[in-house]
Amino acid sequence: MAKVFAVVCIFVGIGVAAYLHLRRDMAGVEGVAGAGLHMPAASTAGAAAPEGKSGFIGNTGYLLEFPGTHDAQASMEGETELVYFFLKGAQPTADESKYKELGMVRLEVTPPPMHQGKPVGMDEMKKVVLFTLEGNKETAAAKDVALPLTGFMIDITAPKPIKQLFVRGKKVMYMFTGADAELMLSLAGSIKEN
Repeated sequence: MAKVFAVVCIFVGIGVAAYLHLRRDMAGVEGVAGAGLHMPAASTAGAAAPEGKSGFIGNTGYLLEFPGTHDAQASMEGETELVYFFLKGAQPTADESKYKELGMVRLEVTPPPMHQGKPVGMDEMKKVVLFTLEGNKETAAAKDVALPLTGFMIDITAPKPIKQLFVRGKKVMYMFTGADAELMLSLAGSIKEN
């Protein structure tokens, strides 16, 4: 019984950390450009992308393609790279309820969650995220997604609808948050790691 309790505590701890990381207060996002941390997609020199697409090179060296109708803005918060993809002319916002109208997706690139020196498996991570959301009275469902990298999508339907896509890279975890599953899957499916 004590062993089961310890395992549950570990998963709850990981889940709470992941959930808080993903849903933390994003106040001040609008000020990123004014803080000198704005990095438009055009500054990613050498990021080759097919016609009608733009390329973004991340801090850890990954390349990601996004629609030419969108812009990108990135910053670093400790070990976490935050990248906002949004319709040209729009401004990133902390208000997830506006993600759909702004065509916005937030990407968080972090070191993978670890337990006892080993990366947490995707199945375990999915269980923990769902358990945490349920504990916070959020209604959600998960499904595995077909991508070049391993991933799963969480569809949160209540209290406020939003989608989250978790993708395991070679060295990092990619966590997408947005309202448009197709855009998120396109972004995640285009990731090329070095």
